[in-house]
This record gives sequence, C-alpha cells and structure tokens, in this order.
Amino acid sequence: KTKLVESVVDFVDSSGAYVIQQKFGQISQDQSMAAVISAFNDLCSLISRKRTPEELNAIVCDLTALFGAQLSSLARILPNVMLLNPELNALANDEGQSTEINLNRVSFTLQLFIRVVSSREHPVLLFLDDLQWVGNASFDMLAEVLSDIKGSSCLYFIGSYRSNEVAMDHPIFKFMASLEACNVSLSRIRLDGMGIEDVNQMISDALGTVPRICRPLSRIVLQRTEGNPLFVL
Repeated sequence: KTKLVESVVDFVDSSGAYVIQQKFGQISQDQSMAAVISAFNDLCSLISRKRTPEELNAIVCDLTALFGAQLSSLARILPNVMLLNPELNALANDEGQSTEINLNRVSFTLQLFIRVVSSREHPVLLFLDDLQWVGNASFDMLAEVLSDIKGSSCLYFIGSYRSNEVAMDHPIFKFMASLEACNVSLSRIRLDGMGIEDVNQMISDALGTVPRICRPLSRIVLQRTEGNPLFVL
C-alpha cells in the first residue's frame, strides 16, 4: 500500500502540489492527533521553500485578514507558519492567551489555513499511512477538515491501513461514513496479494529460467507470502 502511493508522490510533487505525509506506529497511537497536526506544520515549511517572496506576502496578508486577532492560535498550532514571513512573529505574539488545544478550535483553524494556502495551482496532498493506529480524536479532526465543503480548499487525502488489523468497530469505518454523509467524494481500493501466475513470472525473471521450471518453487513462495510482493522479493 505504501509503495503504491509513493509511486505517484514524485509526480504529484513536481506538478506544483504540496505533498505532506505521516506514518503511524503502535507506540504513537495515543499521540496520533499530534502527528496529524505535525504533517500540517510541515506544510508551512514546504510553502516557504516553494513559493516566491511575492506569493508568500500574499499568503501572509490573506492569513492576517482571515484570522485577525486569532493569528496567535494558528501560530501555536502550526509554529512553522512563522517561516512564511518574519513579520508574523510580531503579529502572532500573544502570550496572554491560553495554550490549551481544543479539538474544535484545531479543526476550524486547520480548515481556514488550508483554504488560504491551497489552490487549483497548488493543491495539497495529505498521505497518512497505517491508519489502524489512529485514534478517535484524530479521525474526528480529519473529518472536520476534509468535509469543509463551504470553503475553497483544494485538499486531497489518501489514507492507508492494514485490513487484517482492524475490527468492524474500528473508528476508521465511522470516519469514512462521516465523510460520505457530508457528500465528500470517497474511493476505496483494496490491495490483494499476487496470484500464482504473477508470482511465477516474478520468480522466473529473477532466476532467469523458464516459468515451467520454477512453478513448484512459486507455489511454495505463494503459500508462505500470501502473494505480498515485498515478501516475495
């Protein structure tokens, strides 16, 4: 699943889009929300490197006009936003406000941010890998951001997970259902293992022998790997 997505990332990145990604692990399950926010924080760094000074000034003006006095909230959630323009340090400097992170506030702040920085010329591709380790709060936040149908954001989301590691009550299914309820276009792709003919062709090519000779070996490999191409290799 990861290799499939990564095979198109370079093409998307070179087309003018911003590609941000995050991979989850078992030990980070409780911190999955922070990991998602970190991906958006990385987006600020990408924008600062890819856009011209004139474009960055325009983005900063739009952010300032949209957030107003709440610009400090954006800076606390996404510290790298300061990379867009040094003047944001003075505008967002408000130490008197609470540093408590509220889920609804974070979701709404990310919505507004994506509306400003994404466009048809510069869409955002968010790829989150191994969603089986993501918690309810993170899915709720993602659903809010992705279902921003009232905004003008150009955000494309790809999420992958191991189907054999999620039960029917896993929050990922509630997440997908909530997106569909908000009329968000959603596609599902199931990746199964290779069949015997594909495995045999791969082994035949690797060994430099005719497929008929290596078919007994291919059956053993298929049995042990369930057709996973990485395990076959």
